[in-house]
Amino acid sequence: MEKTIIDIIDKKAQRQYNRMTGIKRKAYRAMLYAGVQITLNGYSVREIAPEIDYSESGTTKLVQKWIQLMQGGDVTVNLIINAVQKIPMSRRLAHKQTPVKESEPITPSTPVQVEIPKPMPAITRPTKTKVKNVLGFLITPEDEMRERAAIRSSILFFQSYGKGKEPRMNGEYYTPGTNPDEVVKDEGKWLPLDTAALYCGCKEEVINIAGQNGIIERRVYRRNANRNYYEYKVDDLDRFIRDNHLL
Repeated sequence: MEKTIIDIIDKKAQRQYNRMTGIKRKAYRAMLYAGVQITLNGYSVREIAPEIDYSESGTTKLVQKWIQLMQGGDVTVNLIINAVQKIPMSRRLAHKQTPVKESEPITPSTPVQVEIPKPMPAITRPTKTKVKNVLGFLITPEDEMRERAAIRSSILFFQSYGKGKEPRMNGEYYTPGTNPDEVVKDEGKWLPLDTAALYCGCKEEVINIAGQNGIIERRVYRRNANRNYYEYKVDDLDRFIRDNHLL
């Protein structure tokens, strides 16, 4: 057998060899060698059969098995194909022809027509999705995104249709008995600090700093002697979520 091809086969199929007996290993190596030489390097069954000590019909069956593995994306077969294709064609075809006895008539070899499909890509394991275990439930990032979207929808629904306990300074929430026409109307939606943090899915300190720096527009809706209570514009919160990938 050609040493260059055999060295590649032995190196790439080492893991399979460890599971096989001597007889099975010999047949497996013969199948890999015949498949490479016939389907990749263009040799005929008649030329390869004497090298692997098989009949021509047996060699044909080995090549058919090789093709099945190649079509199925066998990892070892694909590794061997990629390694052989990196060898220059001049080295791949440095093949010693089988000597022919003088008494035997020289007949032209008729290569068996074998359909050579393209090698299938190696099968790789898909990357594992990051999953959190919360109270015995497996939560994926997609679940968290859907939950966050549901929270935002609920907040906006309550902000639009709910009634606050106290009237806002700018008139977003009204208590029974107040006249909406007496206060300045604002088409924008505003959320207090704790609700804005829940809306964005981050800590209150982050929203507070963003409001102080002018990233999120805020205004005072209630104040006492010690502090001011701010609310934050929903449009700016949405932009803050997109810019910081908080979806």
